[in-house]
Amino acid sequence: MPLHNPEKKIEVDFFNRVVDRTINAIEESFEELKYHGCFFKFLYNIHDLINFSMVALMENCRNLQTKLTENDSSDVDAIELFEELKLLCRLVKPNSSPQDVLKLTISQNL
Repeated sequence: MPLHNPEKKIEVDFFNRVVDRTINAIEESFEELKYHGCFFKFLYNIHDLINFSMVALMENCRNLQTKLTENDSSDVDAIELFEELKLLCRLVKPNSSPQDVLKLTISQNL
């Protein structure tokens, strides 16, 4: 059915399409964030790693290394990350912000 009201036509032809595309883009962004969160979430609270089993911590480190590997080149070494996190989680205070963890890392030359 053709629209005769110019304002309604603009709403249907333009506004609704823009809103639909925006909603789709936001949904895609949240899905991507959720997907990446699966690999990084163990790093959100470094102090809590003290409660991880060594097996679980190593598995998370390996998964992160795998995720960050491209063409046999990785930005992360799972074993080194595991060793560093074992030490760091004992030094970091509960509920430390990422900035606090970074400051501690720098001040301790870690």
